[in-house]
Amino acid sequence: MKKISNIFMAGLVAALALASCTQKEELRPDLQGVSVNDATISLMVGETKCIDFVLNPDKALTDGLLWVSSDSTVAVANGGWVSALKDGSATIAVRTSSEEYGKVTVKVDKYKVTSVTLDATEVTLINGNTMTLEATVKPDNASFPKVSWSSSDPTVAEVDAAGKVTSHKAGTVVITATGDDGISASCIIHVIDADDFNINTSADEGSIAIYGGDQVEIKASGSNFLSYKDGVASWTENTTGTVRTASLELSSGSRIKVTQATGKVADFLGKYNFTSKVFSKDAGRSGITAGNSMTLPVTFATAGNPETLKDSDGTMYVNHIAIRGLLGDVVVAATLAADEEDGVKLGLFVDSRKAQKTEKGKAGFDYIAVLPGYGASFIGAAYQFTPYPVTTESNYAWIWFKVSEEGKMLRYANDNKQKFTAFGTNGAATDFYAIAISLVPCKTEEIAKDQLDSAWWVVYQANPNNAIADGLTFLKD
Repeated sequence: MKKISNIFMAGLVAALALASCTQKEELRPDLQGVSVNDATISLMVGETKCIDFVLNPDKALTDGLLWVSSDSTVAVANGGWVSALKDGSATIAVRTSSEEYGKVTVKVDKYKVTSVTLDATEVTLINGNTMTLEATVKPDNASFPKVSWSSSDPTVAEVDAAGKVTSHKAGTVVITATGDDGISASCIIHVIDADDFNINTSADEGSIAIYGGDQVEIKASGSNFLSYKDGVASWTENTTGTVRTASLELSSGSRIKVTQATGKVADFLGKYNFTSKVFSKDAGRSGITAGNSMTLPVTFATAGNPETLKDSDGTMYVNHIAIRGLLGDVVVAATLAADEEDGVKLGLFVDSRKAQKTEKGKAGFDYIAVLPGYGASFIGAAYQFTPYPVTTESNYAWIWFKVSEEGKMLRYANDNKQKFTAFGTNGAATDFYAIAISLVPCKTEEIAKDQLDSAWWVVYQANPNNAIADGLTFLKD
């Protein structure tokens, strides 16, 4: 009986409490006013906060009370609770349909996006295939972490809202992920028809993204240093002391061949003395004086953004090294590659595509072009630095330096001179030799003959002391 009595009493208490609440609700007085104690509220996007307000009378009915925002895209309020939606400022008015009691200024800030990065910056995509780029937004608590995707040429490759890239035809396209406040990152995608990739590189481990083959791992036949997995060809460090080569074939029909040199990039970094015959048109501005045989200090450093380019014979090289000191802040790129006889060679990159912005410019010429100087003979009167063409296939080239046995001296001279064949507008073939490195003021980044200063600036020519055997030489300190 005691147990039944307790249950009965609990139900009776609940019923009385409900009756009491109902009675109080019915007896609540009408609203006479509202006092708002917050003049300003500061919130971050996504946060919610209660406005400090007092009813008059204290337990007045609030059925007709409205919370009206001057900008509902920035902040909204309901029952006194303010929710921040985006950065900006909005005014929340506390009112009924006929009377306004007060206002609160809501200032909303956001956790700003500081960076957007992609999981790849330059890749090759075999035509007819797809790949997906992944964007990372920092900080992790950014208020608006989403990115939008765009393609510089959807006819070559398009990208959807998830970063999936679909190729349509051969060409080069830039895919960009843009985050809040216009913070963005881009990936250069080279869309090609099924092709062979001949990569000549240093002894360092490395990789190249080539999407379009099997997504299971493939290893080079007879070798364990070259493999392909998930769209990336990778190779390990060459510690054999000899040049080594391996190749594999993708399901797309493309073949990847990697030839590794014996030298590592780190072995070639440091300070060098560069010797050359020097012509200088304006020593006052360039800081380089002319001389029959001049030596100046230069530095080999790791390239901040290594560029992978295909040579006229189809071989791909990576510009691992940045050479500084040839002219102010101008950077001359270089690569290490395999040489069948010597194990390693260094290619100094000359580029007739685009010039570099530099503090060493002159009035109307804010750029410096690093161009090949060439002539009909290795050292001849026909010397010129006309920017086009460098080769018949591309508008850039590497000048290849021999590396001494101990790796301390790099030299380009008459005994290892390079011959190029170019074709003029009339189709006539012209043979020439790379005989110099020219640094020429240019009006714009894009190089054209009419944009170059008619007076060359600094020319490093490969015949110091007027001897063609001496060449251009880097000697490590």
